[in-house]
Amino acid sequence: MRSTNFCLKIRLSRPKATFLQVSNRLPVGYRFYWDDHCKLCNSLKRLGVALDWSKRVAFLPLLSDPADVDLGHITFEERMASSHLVDPQGRVYSRGEGILKLASLLPLTAPFVFLFRLLPKHQVIADKLYGLVSSHRGVPYGGSCKVDFSENSGE
Repeated sequence: MRSTNFCLKIRLSRPKATFLQVSNRLPVGYRFYWDDHCKLCNSLKRLGVALDWSKRVAFLPLLSDPADVDLGHITFEERMASSHLVDPQGRVYSRGEGILKLASLLPLTAPFVFLFRLLPKHQVIADKLYGLVSSHRGVPYGGSCKVDFSENSGE
């Protein structure tokens, strides 16, 4: 009986991991990848950081080493076409699903996500809204903020 209690005490005394600790080049916890070349994305990222009171999410650019590890299985075009949330188990949530998952992690927006998910076909609605916003993401800033990564973009 004593050894069981001793083992339990050892397990409870381990420090909890935070997203700032790095293991295999990846922050621990939730990771949100966003386009740091997009003005709207930068504004929304700043809002997300401000609303992440418990610091559960690491906000990282799409063009970063952790993104290469987490998102290496998708094409470059797919990576840059959307923001992505990766959970601690490595599951990737993209487009509307990723934004809903991110918003559900933030204390102020979580109740709204709960209510939104009560709607029939909420996932379809979220993806359509994401598509609408992402296709017009440069409009609030007077033009397109999309970056052309093609090889002949400089010509």
